[in-house]
Amino acid sequence: MSAPIRVAVVESHTTTREGIVTALNLDDRFEVVASVSDAQAMVDSAAGADVCLLDLHVDDSKENTLQVMSRQPTVVWTDREDWQFRVEAFVLGAWSVLPRGKVHPSSVEEALLHARHREVHLSPQLASAVLDAASRDMFELSAAQLHLLKEIAYGTRLPLAVTRAGLTPDEFLTEREKITTACRSIAPGRLGRLHIVPVAPIREPRFMNSPTERDSRILTMLADGYPKDVIAKEVGIASRTVANEVDKALKKIAGVTHASAHERLLLALYYMRRHRNPELLWDVRLRKLAHSDQRIHPDAGRD
Repeated sequence: MSAPIRVAVVESHTTTREGIVTALNLDDRFEVVASVSDAQAMVDSAAGADVCLLDLHVDDSKENTLQVMSRQPTVVWTDREDWQFRVEAFVLGAWSVLPRGKVHPSSVEEALLHARHREVHLSPQLASAVLDAASRDMFELSAAQLHLLKEIAYGTRLPLAVTRAGLTPDEFLTEREKITTACRSIAPGRLGRLHIVPVAPIREPRFMNSPTERDSRILTMLADGYPKDVIAKEVGIASRTVANEVDKALKKIAGVTHASAHERLLLALYYMRRHRNPELLWDVRLRKLAHSDQRIHPDAGRD
């Protein structure tokens, strides 16, 4: 068996840091060799890591960030939702960009494995940000590249996204490299100043009843595109019962009693905060499905 990948975790929130460190250490493929609270501490650390998971903040020193990224391949995770911030992290050299604390540990592990081999990992969040950048004429993308990024942004698992974009595996690698080159050709300053302006907190879906940890795990994995056999293995249930468990969870949190497989996926994307435009998703597709009291209000948080 090959030696585990040495990981440095840079995370400001103690509980979140302890949680991801525990999850990574439970996987034989990884060994956490550094666990610090900020980029400066990582710069000062003598730990020799193969990859780094970096909690990137708007007020972090760009010099410290670049030093961390230059020492080892880095995956950024961040609370920031604005596409400028996520694209800038990618431009600076991140090998993937993830939403901080809102992805399944397996998604973090997948991104770190890609980074270890210096391969770009197109997460749904990064794909969405790249699409936003292209729509604002930061660079041009081909029809196949746009199709690929849209599939990934909406949670389609990568092999299926590649197929739907009409690409072979080898063609995907070529197109991924072209997308990366286009993004990293953006001149400094073209992203504007929005990336240094704090954004408003994400408005949370309102639940009729709070989901259990198991409910959240099932719906999150569904939203992230995992097949039912993988969900069943993770949760410890029979594969044939996954759909019933999803239905029970949606009835509990949203009052939904009848939904197609496609509608279940959209509801999971919305309630687990996996969609890049949740209010539009609600207004266009989901309002009629869920309980009338579940409409997002500007000042409403989770019940």
